[in-house]
Amino acid sequence: LKKLRLNHAAELLQTTSQPINLIAESVGYRNQVNFNRQFKQYKQLTPSQYRKKYKVAAAV
Repeated sequence: LKKLRLNHAAELLQTTSQPINLIAESVGYRNQVNFNRQFKQYKQLTPSQYRKKYKVAAAV
C-alpha cells in the first residue's frame, strides 16, 4: 500500500503543479513531515527535489 501511495504521489508531482501538502493528503498522508520522510526513503529524493529533477529532465 505504501508503494502504491508513493508511486501515485510521484506521478502527481510529475504531472501537476499541485502543492506538495495537497498531494500528500490526496494519497492518504495526514502529516506532510511523515510523507516527506517516507517519500525520501522510497525515492532517495524529497518530493520537491523529485519534482525539480523531473521538470529539468522534461525540459531537456
